[in-house]
Amino acid sequence: MIVVHAPGSGLGHLTRVVAAHHTLGWTGPVVVLSSSSRASSAVLPPGMEICAIPRGAASAREPMRAWLADRLEDLDPDELWIDALPAGMWGEVDRPLLDVLGDRPVHHLARLVRWPAYQRANLAPHRPPHFASTLVAEALPPAQDAWLRAHSTAVRAVDLSDPPADVAPDAPAALAARSAWLVVHAGADAEVLDLVGHALDHRRATGTADTHRVVVCTPRPSRALRDQVPGEVAVVDVVPVWPLLPLAHRVVAAAGFNTVRQVEAAGVEHHLVPLRRRWDDQFERARRARETLRRTFPLRT
Repeated sequence: MIVVHAPGSGLGHLTRVVAAHHTLGWTGPVVVLSSSSRASSAVLPPGMEICAIPRGAASAREPMRAWLADRLEDLDPDELWIDALPAGMWGEVDRPLLDVLGDRPVHHLARLVRWPAYQRANLAPHRPPHFASTLVAEALPPAQDAWLRAHSTAVRAVDLSDPPADVAPDAPAALAARSAWLVVHAGADAEVLDLVGHALDHRRATGTADTHRVVVCTPRPSRALRDQVPGEVAVVDVVPVWPLLPLAHRVVAAAGFNTVRQVEAAGVEHHLVPLRRRWDDQFERARRARETLRRTFPLRT
């Protein structure tokens, strides 16, 4: 059994774990420890299941560490993966905790982190973990890269890809005609509405309001969200969303790891609005993505 510790809100951690499952060819049962409020919307491959981190354990180091220790004892995994944050959300993953696994390997799936702040809060005060291997899913800042190399037996890059999926049969006609500006987000309603505002403003500035409809794709949209978006904006619930991306005229989204990876793979024009996160550095990722976009669409961005 593989256990993946993937705390965090939204669908980002789960989407990355599913991509890792596909890319790395994991076989056998996989249990994902998740605190996502959107976990029930995730499309999981056969053999993968979610173990929900209780709300009371998800917001501080000591309750999270105690809960994680109990789960590792109960599940008795053959290997453990730590997603995105090498010491977990609050520093709950430390060397003494992992010692209970004995010789069983512990791996890390790394992405960009707001490293100085994360290291001060979650690594410096505790005995940090050591990994049998670290797989780096995007370019890391020098300090993060150096720390991981010092705390991993092996480090290598990995190019994650999503498992095959068909376009949902109820995808909006505007997407089928490749004429929609697609707003993609799995976060809070306020963030979705902010992205809609960016899309409408950006569309107006480009003079395409009469030719391109705005379509919002978010899992399980609330009635409040549907009531607050302008009447001209369509709201749909399609998961996974990445098969829709190549059909969009332009994508408007935050600068999360999976979104940027997927829009660049789809080769679609995009307008990214980085959101402030506790540990994810969306501003640096958006800056990099803008450079890539300028090279890909030099006359239109």
